[in-house]
Amino acid sequence: MNPKLQLHIPTPCHENWNAMTPQAQGRFCNACAKVVVDFSMMTDKEVLDYMNTASSNVCGRMSTEQLAKPLQAYPSARNFGWKYMWSLLVGSFLMTAKSYAQGKVITQNPPTTQAPQVIRMGLVATDYGLL
Repeated sequence: MNPKLQLHIPTPCHENWNAMTPQAQGRFCNACAKVVVDFSMMTDKEVLDYMNTASSNVCGRMSTEQLAKPLQAYPSARNFGWKYMWSLLVGSFLMTAKSYAQGKVITQNPPTTQAPQVIRMGLVATDYGLL
């Protein structure tokens, strides 16, 4: 089972993020004298890992997408069902079957290598003399 956590912030902080001084994991807020962690660039797993290892209350900055959905430690597994198997079977059949567009395929034999005909030009000697 995938652990899920829905975050809810009843009273969000109104301090200006850009006015806070930068720190290693976020920014330092002078109003509450805490480091505000920037969760907006973290994955769901990273956020949950941080929350599990935190020793006290955590101040954090999150995106609206993170607050709108439950956070999951692992992405949900895809169902491997008959639909997937059928698509794989039909696709492999279409890739391996021979297809004839307008009829039977006519193969041409490669041209044979023949000695070139030699044509000689000049006087032709006949029994009747020179012409």
